[in-house]
Amino acid sequence: MIRLARAMTWKNAAAGLRHGGGKSVISADPRMAAADKENLIRAFAGAIRDIGDYVPGPDMGTDELCMGWVKDETGRAVGLPRAIGGIPLDEIGATGFGVAACVDVAAGFIGLDLKGARVVVQGFGAVGKHAARFLADKGAVLVGASDTGGTLADSAGLDIAALIALKNSGQALHDHPRGQKLRGDAVIDIPCDIWIPAARPDVINAGNVSRLQTRLVAQGANIPCTQEAEQALHQRGVLVLLTSSPMPAE
Repeated sequence: MIRLARAMTWKNAAAGLRHGGGKSVISADPRMAAADKENLIRAFAGAIRDIGDYVPGPDMGTDELCMGWVKDETGRAVGLPRAIGGIPLDEIGATGFGVAACVDVAAGFIGLDLKGARVVVQGFGAVGKHAARFLADKGAVLVGASDTGGTLADSAGLDIAALIALKNSGQALHDHPRGQKLRGDAVIDIPCDIWIPAARPDVINAGNVSRLQTRLVAQGANIPCTQEAEQALHQRGVLVLLTSSPMPAE
């Protein structure tokens, strides 16, 4: 958590935003009953009510509705629902759009034509699904994706709209009738041109970086690659787009 918080601080500084950076964790099942989740989020908000410099925002397991509960309890939050004046960032896919825009620029530096480029997304959630969608609009083809239930692969291309509808209905990628169903970490082994980690930190490390078969890694998550992994990729000539700077563990 220290590394994540510091990464957020550095990202805000790089973007010229007058914020620091902080992270907190609620240890619970994000798929719990809605009423239980609301009670838990509101209890968390009450616990941080007096930490006036801490302005929460949505991350894994939370969304705009959760931030609405926090705002209701503390008077401060970002990433709010549309109904109370917020911009539904997850709904419109703002982060995924940013990832796709960065890939579009970076592709020119390595001579990669996005039309027909093969994309793999690790973490087909709020960031990953939209990154895939925006890249598909540029002609790219999604050949692999993963979620907590496993990996789905198809060298001929996956139906992004169908997968998004599936996820929005609360189902897993393995519930899709087409494609090859693989274990979760098999998403690392799928050959591609663009590999997008869009879930947890440190998913690519010294122990598995040699398995990546890609030309470009576009980080859609916070510190998804360790420093050792990024160095190994650089030595192999793989371009890595940083969303935050990796730091060794404290």
